[in-house]
Amino acid sequence: MQQIHKEKLQDLFRLVRRSYRIKSLFAVKPLEVFVEEREKRPEGKRLAESLTLIDLLGYGVGCTIGSGIYSLIGIGAGIAGPGVVISLLIAASSCVLTALAYSEFAARLPVTGSAYSYAYASFGEFLAWMIGWNLTLEYSISSAAIARGWGGYFIGFWDQWGLTLPDWINNVPCGITSLSPAAAFIVILCTIVMLFGISTSSTFNVISTIINVGILVFFIGVGGTRVVPSNWIYQQDSFVPFGAVSVFSAAGTVFFSYLGFDMVSSLAEETKNPQKNIPRGIIGSLGIAATLYVGVGLVATGLIPFQFMVPTEAPLLYALNHRGLGWAAKVVSFGALFGLTTATFTCLLGQPRIFYTMARDGLLFPFFQWTVKRFDVPVIGTIITGIFTAGVAFFMTLGALADAISIGTLMAFSLVCAGVMVLRYTGGKRDYIPISLIIAFTCVTFMSAMFFTHSLPLPVPIVFGGVAFLFFIALCFMKTYNTPTTFKCPLVPLIPCLGIAINMYMLAGLKSAAWIRLGIWLAIGILIYVFYGIWNSKMRDYVPKAPVKHTQIEVKKGSVNGTNNSVIY
Repeated sequence: MQQIHKEKLQDLFRLVRRSYRIKSLFAVKPLEVFVEEREKRPEGKRLAESLTLIDLLGYGVGCTIGSGIYSLIGIGAGIAGPGVVISLLIAASSCVLTALAYSEFAARLPVTGSAYSYAYASFGEFLAWMIGWNLTLEYSISSAAIARGWGGYFIGFWDQWGLTLPDWINNVPCGITSLSPAAAFIVILCTIVMLFGISTSSTFNVISTIINVGILVFFIGVGGTRVVPSNWIYQQDSFVPFGAVSVFSAAGTVFFSYLGFDMVSSLAEETKNPQKNIPRGIIGSLGIAATLYVGVGLVATGLIPFQFMVPTEAPLLYALNHRGLGWAAKVVSFGALFGLTTATFTCLLGQPRIFYTMARDGLLFPFFQWTVKRFDVPVIGTIITGIFTAGVAFFMTLGALADAISIGTLMAFSLVCAGVMVLRYTGGKRDYIPISLIIAFTCVTFMSAMFFTHSLPLPVPIVFGGVAFLFFIALCFMKTYNTPTTFKCPLVPLIPCLGIAINMYMLAGLKSAAWIRLGIWLAIGILIYVFYGIWNSKMRDYVPKAPVKHTQIEVKKGSVNGTNNSVIY
């Protein structure tokens, strides 16, 4: 009798899934379909293949080193005190674990779309859409946040030379917010440069990134000579004056500082030899950024007590001036403008390519994939992204933007970590046991994190953490169907599960206002999907081919990077 009931439930589940609307929600896009679409793409819908590893490092570092280190270091110090340095390390560790998962996906699936494409290949269309929609928070909203930081340093740069600019350039009070014409201006300027093609953009980006990195090294070297160690334990007699919870909370905020390394994966279709260069670009960008961030964090909190750093929009300049290094502040303010310009530009660059991929899949309006033959860039998507981002930069403050960016991106990063395990344990088949274990591990870990960050009795988060550990042990005994012969994430499931766990703890530490903004944003995304995407999805009528014996797809010469390559799935 029990067996009969079980079979009836299974039949009901299959019936629900087979209704074409529900089926579309769960439709997984096979890896070979991504490759076939790329090979058959006509002119006018192609992207130019011209980027090298140096270009990728320039884009990754340029996008990562931006408003986070130049502006958010003060906000993070206000939450965790000098312990913000530990927060930077926690955020970096999460990003390293996630970067390994991104690198495996990028090697398996060398197409544009980043986490959106990876989610489509592992979890299905609806989650892919939601992640793609959340990536707008990472790229467009990140660019807007960085532009706000640019406005503050623009004013600070001229202040260093004794020229006081009028307040309306960057700070026009308007109710609970303030308006920034300067932020909107730099976004529009970067959008114009983007329209001239990826090659022109790359040259501009590499030069600006070199200047940016040099300035941060300069700050560490010069500022390090005037550090006062007692500032690291100022008044509170502790490097972590507000406790461990504050460190995790600050990690969720300064996590925004590391966003950008994953943008490299969205350039896969414009890269030479993407299966090797994309993983190298992702990991290399993150390593450079993390090293610089920890150095800057230590020096900044050692120059002045953290309480003095919090109120200013340009904390690095304030710290140098406080220690009598006005001449160095002038140099840093000049370099900061280059760095923030580069970060604004590179974050903007990723968003149209996400729209391009979503439109190609039928989930967004087709004009998002239109390109101009001369420059091979998604023109309409670039213009719309520029206008939207300029509007956000004009109206919203940096603090309001930072948490919204972090919450959306942490969710995307967690899904990429989970997606690597799905591909390893299902082999492209719909095996719901490993998927259920992965989802259960994620949910229980998040509950443990919520109980910990909200100061419940310690045994409660420990119990939930123990349950999550049992799910992890179960995953360790799951059969692995295939392992890629290109770059592969090591120690699966340990590395992805650690990445998910750290991401969950940072998510739990974010403010409730950030969750409310995310809920509103997701509601808008669901409406677009329900009224447009689900009806126009190309996977809606997809008929799978007969199963093949081999797990290697040969990508024809010239179809990806001008060489013979294999995509392993």
